[in-house]
Amino acid sequence: MVEIIVRCVNIVFRQIGNYHPAIMTANEYKAAIAALGMDHHMADKALEIGPRTSQRYAFQGAPRIIALALKALAIKSKGKNAA
Repeated sequence: MVEIIVRCVNIVFRQIGNYHPAIMTANEYKAAIAALGMDHHMADKALEIGPRTSQRYAFQGAPRIIALALKALAIKSKGKNAA
């Protein structure tokens, strides 16, 4: 079980087992990493996930936390390009 606690707002997210609702489809995941100029190997390093996990997301979709992380990477890369 994975448990993430955000104390400032008292939110607890729990994930039991390997199940995750795919918020981001496989095509959206592949398009997002391509838009960031990444391949699967670069994405797994940037997201701090395993290479097989990145490949699984490319075939089955990704959970909400990965969608949010990719959005944050996109915002961060926009800031670097604007400077």
